[in-house]
Amino acid sequence: MDDGDLLATDPHPMTLYKQRHLYRREKIRLKAAKKRRKLTGEDWVLKNEPTLPFSFWYNEDTGEGLLDKSRFIRDLEAEIRSAREKKWNAIPPTALVRIMCYLTPHPERMTCSVVCRQWSLAGRHASFVLHVLPVEMGAMLESTKLDHNHYRSIDDALATALPGDTIELGDGHYWVNKGMEVHKPLRIVGDENDPSNVVLELTGTINWAGRGGWMEGVTVRRPRASGTDEGNNIILRIKGGGRFDMGYCILNNEGNNDSVVELINDAKGQWHDVIIKGAGVDSAGLLAVDQSRIEIVKGEIRNNQGPGILLKHGEPQVTLKNCRVEHNAGGGIILDDERSRLDMFDTIVSNNQCGNVIKRNDRCVITNGTCDAATLLCNLPTEAGTSQNTH
Repeated sequence: MDDGDLLATDPHPMTLYKQRHLYRREKIRLKAAKKRRKLTGEDWVLKNEPTLPFSFWYNEDTGEGLLDKSRFIRDLEAEIRSAREKKWNAIPPTALVRIMCYLTPHPERMTCSVVCRQWSLAGRHASFVLHVLPVEMGAMLESTKLDHNHYRSIDDALATALPGDTIELGDGHYWVNKGMEVHKPLRIVGDENDPSNVVLELTGTINWAGRGGWMEGVTVRRPRASGTDEGNNIILRIKGGGRFDMGYCILNNEGNNDSVVELINDAKGQWHDVIIKGAGVDSAGLLAVDQSRIEIVKGEIRNNQGPGILLKHGEPQVTLKNCRVEHNAGGGIILDDERSRLDMFDTIVSNNQCGNVIKRNDRCVITNGTCDAATLLCNLPTEAGTSQNTH
């Protein structure tokens, strides 16, 4: 029986509702006071009994007695001493994580993370990560049985994600039936050791307009039944000044007739160990227009029905470092506009039908960096139809 519980009463029927309300309010108050004493250590008091030659610690709520201070009191005093010495740096991790859960990941939580190491660890706590279950697991669980920050689909996670959030994908398959529209900075993390373990079956297009973004260890491809899918079939479109970086990913558009990646409207990105393949006829593996800027390191652009890379109007710039552009039916790299710029470093462009590097305007800028004749094969057909070799 709790302190303050009512044993018996005989209220007037007209006042029964009021008395019941007062009783419940008082019981809630007593429970809250008991919980506060437990959290602050006020339930432990030091007692002196005349019949005992020593003092002892007594818990007034539980009736427990100890000769030494309880572990909770010792930890609490240690935290107080640490707080007086280190000030804000000594906030307990649990309390700090609880505080940061009320902040947006970007920029508020990110700004707090630069205060000190303790705050940085709290800002990157695992409880903030959004976990999406693959269809192999999500189909077996009801929504009411999901843990905190666990979702059955990528669409559900995107609907609740805040700017700067991290979405983690476990091994398995994920279905996105209507494409994705992203207008905020996000991180999508799969299996960086083997992207084939995390497969995103995409119908439609990933339209990325967020000012920042990162995807790692994910394979994006078309489901088997999407070969007749209508509409825009580009795998990834970066637009509106958006930035999207990638590492250890595979973008495969086999089964559709459009490009794999399209960069428009001042899009930017840095990609590492990315494979781009499967573009359709009259399309490109990578299409860069406007003032887009992209840097690819150790990437592969191959097996596209059109050109591997196509630079069109508006001063696009592509930088390739240690890349391979091979086996593309429409040519390796095509520079279509006089303001296009291509920078290559230790890159192999070979075995492409219709030519390896094609300049459709003599004013296009191509720099070969550290490439030499042994590693770079560039055929540059001029407008007159002749070709020349450049190293």
